[in-house]
Amino acid sequence: MIDITFYCIQPIEIDEHIYQELLITDYNLEKIKEYTHTDFNSLWLQEFSSKNRVYANFFSLKEKEKLSSELLRKDLHPFGGNIQIELSKFFIAQESRYELLFDLKMLFFFLSFEIHFKIPKEKVDLILKCQEENLYTYIRSLLVKENDEDKLAVWVDNVRRKSTELIVAFSNNVLNYKLENNYIRIKNNTGNITAIIYDKEFESRKEQWKCCNESAERLEVHSEPVYENEYVSYMFYGRFHTILLAREKEKQRYVPVQFHMQYMWFIIDFFNAMLDSLNIQVIERKNKKLEKVSDIIYEVINKVQLLNIHNERFSSAIEIDNTLIYKKIESKWNILINLQTLKDYILIFKDYLERLFSNKMAIVQRKQNKILFAISFLQIAALISVWNDYLSLLDESSIKNVDEILFLFFGEQENLVKFNEFIPLVLLLFTIVALIYLVIKKK
Repeated sequence: MIDITFYCIQPIEIDEHIYQELLITDYNLEKIKEYTHTDFNSLWLQEFSSKNRVYANFFSLKEKEKLSSELLRKDLHPFGGNIQIELSKFFIAQESRYELLFDLKMLFFFLSFEIHFKIPKEKVDLILKCQEENLYTYIRSLLVKENDEDKLAVWVDNVRRKSTELIVAFSNNVLNYKLENNYIRIKNNTGNITAIIYDKEFESRKEQWKCCNESAERLEVHSEPVYENEYVSYMFYGRFHTILLAREKEKQRYVPVQFHMQYMWFIIDFFNAMLDSLNIQVIERKNKKLEKVSDIIYEVINKVQLLNIHNERFSSAIEIDNTLIYKKIESKWNILINLQTLKDYILIFKDYLERLFSNKMAIVQRKQNKILFAISFLQIAALISVWNDYLSLLDESSIKNVDEILFLFFGEQENLVKFNEFIPLVLLLFTIVALIYLVIKKK
């Protein structure tokens, strides 16, 4: 028997404007344990998380009852036209599963599917030789919509609907945002298919698996495995991927790499589109609440930096597979180039935020200067008033009693009297000149 597991990771997209609101919403994280758990259903995630903390911010959404994958058996129609291979007989329901994941760090949801088969070798040979139908596109049609008219497997369709309900409840109670169903979607053509095949004698079927994978691709492609030895053949293409294994213990080893590629591709693409939208709002100044936009931009900058850190941590966590496999497929999908483009993009917004902050500080400074001038003006007016009171109390007898030192400056009594009379006028004149100067400068 040949052990075949098909994996499909589907990012769940929340409307861009709703996501922006989520970025600046205060969450009620005390309730997160009521709606999630970290006892992951997916074996690859269990195994990977037991060795490192790369997915420490990932949670699985709780369900009262899982939808049984046994329902999928009914949608497994006979494969191969004239060959008529009953795949439903080889479907292992208890090892087929789904899981709804939430990434708290990036605020994204992902739906993970695993479909498991154990097929006799002679049947596998027939499947691989079949010209009328392709196994990869057959499996993909159960999980992924090409267009809105396509029908998914009933089990998959039910899982999608239930996941939407779980996300809405989670958003309402944990993220403190009243989310509606129509703002949640899995886009058409979302979700690559990875076939992990445990076959001790895979070498004899390697070329057939390779042809089966390549013929399923939308564009004609011929490529050599990114990594290969006597125990593994790792074939990475576009929509479909094949990993042939001779050792059963490595069945979960490469799934994190496949998940991470889908994860990075989706988030980079999503943020690029959102930054384009935010850039238009900033340039055209259509949104009067630019302060709110700047808050959103700040959060996106933070998310992009976290994404970069996550990518580096993942690269370190997979150890030797980083060099042997991940760097090669990362290059195939231009992940690093696109990530660098995203980082360059946020530098523009960092400059915008700095200028916005400088402008705000300048406005505050101008307001403070006006307030200080007004205070100074009031102080001068008060001084004039005090001086006027002083003059009203001044008489000839009090002048005669003035200390002789003052007469060294003023000489005669008349000079001191004139000085006292003209000081308020000088202060008033100075104030008027200062006001005229400020008005001219403003113009």
